[in-house]
Amino acid sequence: MSPDQMSVDNPLQLEFRELVGLYLFLHEHEAELDECLEEFLARAERELFRQLSIEEMERLRHMYSDGSQSDGSGTKYG
Repeated sequence: MSPDQMSVDNPLQLEFRELVGLYLFLHEHEAELDECLEEFLARAERELFRQLSIEEMERLRHMYSDGSQSDGSGTKYG
């Protein structure tokens, strides 16, 4: 079975801070991403915009480096 045909029965669960960290890293390296990682970056961005205000998105790097989380962000995402 090729990697494109594989599926995951139990999706990976991410803590909010992990999602933010991955989003920031991938966003910073966006020019280097393949199609699969571009799609993950887009999905991560949609989820973050769903959870956070525009102001929080603008402060995302600062929030991440401080280790602070916004309301409801202690839950797991999958």
